[in-house]
Amino acid sequence: MLGVGWRTVLLQLDDEPTPALVALLDQIVEVAAFHGVDGLLVEPDEYPGVWEFTLDENSSFLNRVTPIIADQISQVARDIAPTDEALAAVADEVRRQLEEQLVDHGGLDSIRVAERGQQFHVRSTGDASPGFQMLEVNLHHARLEQGVRQYLEATGPTAWRARHRLEPQIRVDALALAGSARRLRRTAGHLAGEMPGRHLTEALRRFDHAVPHLVSLRDMSEHIDEYAVGAGKHDRPGAEAGPVFDLRVDPRGPVTISARGGSMEMRSAVLACTSLAACVQASVDHYLLYRTVPGFADFEFTRDMGGVQQVIAREKEAPQHFQLRQAMAAMALAKPDPKPCPHCGLPM
Repeated sequence: MLGVGWRTVLLQLDDEPTPALVALLDQIVEVAAFHGVDGLLVEPDEYPGVWEFTLDENSSFLNRVTPIIADQISQVARDIAPTDEALAAVADEVRRQLEEQLVDHGGLDSIRVAERGQQFHVRSTGDASPGFQMLEVNLHHARLEQGVRQYLEATGPTAWRARHRLEPQIRVDALALAGSARRLRRTAGHLAGEMPGRHLTEALRRFDHAVPHLVSLRDMSEHIDEYAVGAGKHDRPGAEAGPVFDLRVDPRGPVTISARGGSMEMRSAVLACTSLAACVQASVDHYLLYRTVPGFADFEFTRDMGGVQQVIAREKEAPQHFQLRQAMAAMALAKPDPKPCPHCGLPM
């Protein structure tokens, strides 16, 4: 038997809810969605009436996220009105009803996408995803640009002190940006191997051409303890100890970081990152269904063994597993319709 499920919370109200309670109820759906669960909130037509909140997801997944969602809802209630006991009571009631519906899955089988699809999902939507890497890039770039503005706007007899103080900050932010750009490139490379065609191959080629020294600069930053004494991988024999990176701030704003014959202008690097991330995200959106949904993608059956999901070996699958595989076999033949990338125009 396979485990699927949903959870329902019913809240009886005698009168129309206060603005604070409406805010809390609205956030229940938002909290559920944030944690990957579809939520539906239905308001009664009149009062007394019942607000109905439904969570719709795989039952095993709901078991795992229920405590997280309940804790978050309680925190939302405190954030809205720290001393409102009635609001806290509603959050407690939501928790009580959700916990009452936790399901014992001992001996119950579930279906999930196989390891390759799991990795694709994590790399495309988690904290290793292009979206998250671009968040890092943009945060570092914003700090970098702020420091550069202060550097260029420094005036007066002590401006040299201000610039001297800002130079280390600018260098730190530039190298942090380089590290994020390198992680974006690695993630893009992994994802490109999971999607066919030359679209991402070309996107990676353009990126590498725009920032040819990214890898070496990032490596020198990571191993600066070795380069500082002339013992880095790219150092010539007998290289002297001393400063590793050179920073140049153009009067028009662009910052260039260089070391050991390699350099990178940071605004150009950000543009290259933005372009690569846009192409990767377009391909991920195009192929996500076919890489992460069981049937379209390879899948496996698992059994709950004391709260731990154990994969059922293919040779040990039961007749009902085989029947489901047969019923879903046609899904594996489906392919997404070809379409051009909205960023670069190449077919995905």
